[in-house]
Amino acid sequence: MKKFLLAGTACLVLFASCAKYQAEPLDKQMGMYMGNTYTHHGVTVTVKAYNKADCMHYLGRDLLAQGFQPIQITVQNDTNRNMLISKDSISLSLSSDKAVASSVETSTVGRATGYGAASLIAWPFAIPAIVDGVKSSDANSQLDSDYAQKSIHQQTILPGTKYTGLVFTSKQFYNPNFSITIIDKDTRDVIKFDVTAERS
Repeated sequence: MKKFLLAGTACLVLFASCAKYQAEPLDKQMGMYMGNTYTHHGVTVTVKAYNKADCMHYLGRDLLAQGFQPIQITVQNDTNRNMLISKDSISLSLSSDKAVASSVETSTVGRATGYGAASLIAWPFAIPAIVDGVKSSDANSQLDSDYAQKSIHQQTILPGTKYTGLVFTSKQFYNPNFSITIIDKDTRDVIKFDVTAERS
């Protein structure tokens, strides 16, 4: 009986450590006040390279420790024309949001092995193995979806509106000086910004 009580207590402790994903929505104002801002022809671009605190707050993981540099880009369109931004308009070698998310997903292999061995001695240990696996899968799905939603793919910025998104590049080859090209969707005219994205 004592063994089962101990096993039950251990299960509760293990449940508390189940994987989860928590991250805040992108702050559209953060870039405007904390990043470097550039304005040309009625379009304002603000760039900011994330530090560790930014990564944890907005992405729920320390991407710098995983070798990736996230960069937040905010575009304010104060013209009367539709503007376009895409990953192809940024002069950096970028990593896909899928590759970045995959590198920081929660793995339960080690814990599952431990649970499995313990469940041979006391069956209650089989329960956290199942729950941990389900919660880790849910957390990874949320992370994948959130990174995809926050990443810049191709976005039309309507007149008088603001758009904020992220790109990811390898920290090893990151150059804070790069260019962003905003395209007039109708005339295909371009506005090129030479920018510097620094960590605060």
